[in-house]
Amino acid sequence: MAYEVFNYQRGKHMNPRKTLPFVSVDKGSRIRLNKPCVEYLGRAEYVLLLLDREKGMVALKKAEKGGNAYRLTRHRDGSQAHVSVRRFLSQLGVSDQSRIPARLGEDMVQFTLPMKIEPLDT
Repeated sequence: MAYEVFNYQRGKHMNPRKTLPFVSVDKGSRIRLNKPCVEYLGRAEYVLLLLDREKGMVALKKAEKGGNAYRLTRHRDGSQAHVSVRRFLSQLGVSDQSRIPARLGEDMVQFTLPMKIEPLDT
């Protein structure tokens, strides 16, 4: 294998917060999405909150207003958005968490929360 010259370009610093999808839980009441997550959801104004109890995963999926949809509040500069879901987070026993890696796919933003999931009554 041959060597190649490393070409360092000033001003081309990659900030992981702006390029990789992350979510955060803020004050136990809001799920915040960073810019890649917001861009992936496009112009969605509402999202569905989905829970996979077996895998311990949560997903936010684009939705229409009404029913079980939550409003997606965007920041003025469009770099972040949040969903207010205090009751959901308190039922799962989730408090403040920062920089939780997210996966984008299937029209959803998917991530894992450290939660206390109660088994479903059967």
